[in-house]
Amino acid sequence: PSQHAILNDALNALAAIPRASAAEAILQVERRLAPLDRHLLDALYRRDVLHRVRDWQFWRRDALRYPLRSLQARNDTASFLLQAADGGGGAAGIGLLMLADVAGVMTAHLGARHHERANRMLLALNAIDATHELAGIAAIRSALLA
Repeated sequence: PSQHAILNDALNALAAIPRASAAEAILQVERRLAPLDRHLLDALYRRDVLHRVRDWQFWRRDALRYPLRSLQARNDTASFLLQAADGGGGAAGIGLLMLADVAGVMTAHLGARHHERANRMLLALNAIDATHELAGIAAIRSALLA
């Protein structure tokens, strides 16, 4: 939701550096909201999207796993990922492809032909200028790869 506490915290972090590049903005949010991954996973757990399971195979205190609560949600996401690789889904599809690529799970959900198309679409973000509708996604991808 657009009024989520994590988004408000991220906006406050970005307000501290008004003219930041995408890379600086990502680093600022990451520093201010550390550990960001744990905050996001806990928020998804509170919204009943994920389970929170302690993995007792490890003796560490933070040995938590967050599997999806619903196979339907997983299947819907995998279906949307395929649709995005075929050029559908618009900016949300490109964002999901980028997220799957950065998370390293794109190969697990896409066959060779779809994976190649998805990579071509992601590489095309390198040539996008600042006026294009995907310029924000391209800047975030560039910052994540830097």
